[in-house]
Amino acid sequence: MMSHPPEPEASETPTQTTHKATHVHVKSRRGYVETGRASLQISDPTCAVDGAQLVLYENADGQVFARATDDFAERFVRVDPPPMLD
Repeated sequence: MMSHPPEPEASETPTQTTHKATHVHVKSRRGYVETGRASLQISDPTCAVDGAQLVLYENADGQVFARATDDFAERFVRVDPPPMLD
């Protein structure tokens, strides 16, 4: 009869997934992955940002952020080819 290795303890389970950064923040030098683009939709007709184009991006912990396209371009630089980050 074959014995199976014991299940890993909770502390041995990886908490972060390794991802390839597509962009680096200019000031913090942290890596992020651009995950998509979006258009902001707001029902208020007086809102000046309705229809704004956004960049969606994710950090190594899996948090997702959105930033206006122009602002993103000013604060992040593209990494080519993307390095492995953890």
